[in-house]
Amino acid sequence: MAKIILPMGPSSCGKGYLTNEIIKPYCEKHGKRLVVISTGELLREEVANQTNLGKLAKTFIDKGILVPDRLIWSMFEKKLLSLGPNIPNLFIIIDGLPRNLFQLGALWHLIPQHFEDEKVEVIAINAEERILIERMLKRAEKEKRSDDYKESFYQKMDVYRKDVFPTVRKAADIIVWKNFHIIDANQDLKEIDHSSMLNQIFN
Repeated sequence: MAKIILPMGPSSCGKGYLTNEIIKPYCEKHGKRLVVISTGELLREEVANQTNLGKLAKTFIDKGILVPDRLIWSMFEKKLLSLGPNIPNLFIIIDGLPRNLFQLGALWHLIPQHFEDEKVEVIAINAEERILIERMLKRAEKEKRSDDYKESFYQKMDVYRKDVFPTVRKAADIIVWKNFHIIDANQDLKEIDHSSMLNQIFN
């Protein structure tokens, strides 16, 4: 039976590190099958493969306009449902959703139709803004990411405060409390003992 995991938090809080350096090794060690659905990767694949959704998305991208929520949702829903709900030891990390209340509502409507809703885990990652900026600048220097600069960070933080943070709070209200996990990421994630959270999620 599948379990869905939703890492949520502001830019540079460590969602990618949590997935790639903590959760993935844990799953490999304990024989858990992990699938990561990244909305960014889905969008790039649909555009590269020139699917109908990809062609439509490209019309927005070419104009410098954000791809609408409903279009991103269609790509995500197609991918999620292709995995199926009855695969033993399948854990699904959703990277990039939900980012607003519309997406959260759509996800909570979709899950009970194909998955057991108590099999959803939310990981909320919090950190002070000054720490997030420091990490973002270090990442920009290391990875040469063109979207990592202070102005971009403040734009992302505005979106986080306006859309994502209210979504995290709403998720906390509607999910079973034992399935809502909070990580204080003011310290380096690799210095935190995640064993209790991981054992609770994956067992």
